[in-house]
Amino acid sequence: MDGTPGKTPYGLVAIILAAGESRRMGRPKQLLPYGDRTVLQRVADNVLASGVRPVIVVLGHRAEEVRASLGDRPVVPVVNTDYASGMLSSVQAGVRAALPLLMIEGRRGFLFCLGDQPQVGPEVIRAVATAFADTERGIVVPVLAGRRGHPAAYSAVYAGEILALGPGVGLREVLRRHPEDVCAVPLEEEGILADLDTPEEYRRAVSALPTDPTS
Repeated sequence: MDGTPGKTPYGLVAIILAAGESRRMGRPKQLLPYGDRTVLQRVADNVLASGVRPVIVVLGHRAEEVRASLGDRPVVPVVNTDYASGMLSSVQAGVRAALPLLMIEGRRGFLFCLGDQPQVGPEVIRAVATAFADTERGIVVPVLAGRRGHPAAYSAVYAGEILALGPGVGLREVLRRHPEDVCAVPLEEEGILADLDTPEEYRRAVSALPTDPTS
């Protein structure tokens, strides 16, 4: 499947960033077990369950192995050969891949999801996507206790600006430049701030899983 089925009400292309080397973890966190799936499988399934379509997955480190782990999920794999330079390169690879999809079914923006946030469920993703569909502002971010998290939605009007960003900066630079265009979505969900960078963070996340990993 090509990952572009059906019309959805959100006007977004989802971009899962899963290209990193996992240096602090010491092994590819995309492939770590998380309940009955891997970390990245859970992220992809959560995004797909949210209803946002299409879903691009940006790969890099051990790309073929990570791609194979996704099986027949309806996602669009994109390989970022420059992944070692940092996350911005993956953001830009995802935007370049998403641009041809924007005019299909009225899509008008990007939903950036982190490949190491399996705790972020479909309802959280849907809340951000719904806010993007409902607001006239061009940037939507979830917020917990005043702290901004992920996933975050950016209008396609920022595509050129994102692609022009230089090394050492990230999407937060675009957000910093346009505070008047930011819509904050308050959520009581700690997962929007959490990722899995270290073995200890991974152990804590796994220990917090319900006994039934599908629940």
